[in-house]
Parts: sequence; C-alpha cells; structure tokens
Amino acid sequence: MTILLVNNRFNERTEIKAREIAEKLKARGIEVAIDNGPDTYYSADIDGIVVLGGDGTVLRAARQYGQRKKPVMAVNMGTVGFLSSIDLSEFDTYIEAFIQGKYLIDERIMLDVSIFKQDTLLQRVICLN
Repeated sequence: MTILLVNNRFNERTEIKAREIAEKLKARGIEVAIDNGPDTYYSADIDGIVVLGGDGTVLRAARQYGQRKKPVMAVNMGTVGFLSSIDLSEFDTYIEAFIQGKYLIDERIMLDVSIFKQDTLLQRVICLN
C-alpha cells in the first residue's frame, strides 16, 4: 500500500506532522510519499491520499490528484475545516480505518474548465465543487 501525504508548505506544523505520520506508516510497511507544495507532483501509483491542512490544501490536492479517483482523508489543521472534518486528535483512529478500507466515500463533483480564445487553449483548471 502507498499513501500520499499532502500538506500545506506555508504551515510548518503540517510539514512536521507529515514527517511524523510518514515514519509511523513506514514502520508498518506502508510506502509513503509527501507532497508539500504546488510545485510537487507525485506521479507514481498510490492507494490513498491523506491531506493535512485546511480547505485550501484539500482543494489543491483535489486539483492535482482528483483525476486518479483515489480516496482522500482530510485532516483539519487549518482554521475553517469545511472540507476536512477530521480533527488531528482523531487521526490515529481514522488512519487505521483508512488503511483497512473501512470508510464511507463522500463523492464530490470535479469541474474541468477550459478557457479558449478562438481555437487557442489559454488555460485549463480542474477544481472541486
């Protein structure tokens, strides 16, 4: 099993927590990759994504990895937490269920927007609705 940890590079606490979680998961024989910014993109196959941060980090993860259709567990380490309802204090309980595949999927719609000027593609944006 391979888990991708996505954290907020502007929040040092999420970077530290991602490294701690990575060590715990690796000790269990789980492969772990860390994505800590928009310039990072993990292209290898993954089984699931754990997002550490706020709603912005969840949206970035959805934009970068949503087309892979992998389960995402979002842990609120931001301020609002509308998209990430798991509190950090609950992480150990939820990660165990996530690893075992014992979770419910809350499906969201992804939008794929292409902006053209005449026949020239100016920009393509993928976002979570």
